[in-house]
This record gives sequence, C-alpha cells and structure tokens, in this order.
Amino acid sequence: MPHEVPRLPYLKEGAYILEEAGNAFPILIDCYSHWIDIRPLATKSFAFVINAMQDIFNIHGFLRTALQTT
Repeated sequence: MPHEVPRLPYLKEGAYILEEAGNAFPILIDCYSHWIDIRPLATKSFAFVINAMQDIFNIHGFLRTALQTT
C-alpha cells in the first residue's frame, strides 16, 4: 500500500494478525524504521488483541496513523 513515510519512528505503523499453526499474533510494523513487534495471543478476541497492542504502545508510545490490510 503506497503511503508517505513519516519523519520520525512510531508515528505510523502497519497492523496485521498472523495466524500460524492455530496460534494468532498481532504484528505492528513501523513505517519509518521497519521495526517489527510481535506478541502472542491466548485467543483472537478483541480484548486480547487490544491488550497485546497496548503492551507495544507502552514501550514505543502511541502512533498517529495505523495502516491495515485484510
């Protein structure tokens, strides 16, 4: 997906859910540095996805733009 690259890290990230061998992992990819953050999920429920992403935001700060693909 074409987009403008931000001037600073962690302002814009791509968000994905990876499913592998019955497990789900939310993946956030920083559009500036291409750093990848992955967290395991106990279930793919909305609450678990939000909690996993909150852990990542607590480390790097809240982003301003999220990109998503389906």
